[in-house]
Amino acid sequence: MEVKATHLFKISVSPRTLDVPDIDSYVGLAHTLFALEDLYGIRIGEIDGELCLRLDKSKGMTYVSMLDLFSAWQRESEKLGNDEITKDGYDAWRYNYPRTESACQVLSRQALFRGSFLLLAMTSNFRALPFSPPLC
Repeated sequence: MEVKATHLFKISVSPRTLDVPDIDSYVGLAHTLFALEDLYGIRIGEIDGELCLRLDKSKGMTYVSMLDLFSAWQRESEKLGNDEITKDGYDAWRYNYPRTESACQVLSRQALFRGSFLLLAMTSNFRALPFSPPLC
């Protein structure tokens, strides 16, 4: 079904919201980021006066999956910045993710989150209690 631009303007929606993401332009990138916000809870924020992207903890398991991805990405990026790996090694990690991540690491982090989330929800003052993830 084709949606005409005139219909989109009547409901105050940019025609670009229905396009396949075009990250080669700033407008296309912006709409891709908006979609990531809706789908995965990636929010824009500010830390120490600088804009940043952050994960929405209220998204439950979506948050855990995104945290796994962002944490792994940050670790590899840090290794690159510290000259522990080459740019080619970093690219190889990115092109092969998630095959390069240990399934055990992911499952342990998800179990930790589930346990902490349940314990957190059960406490009246919402403080996290210690939880041990399963051993791999």
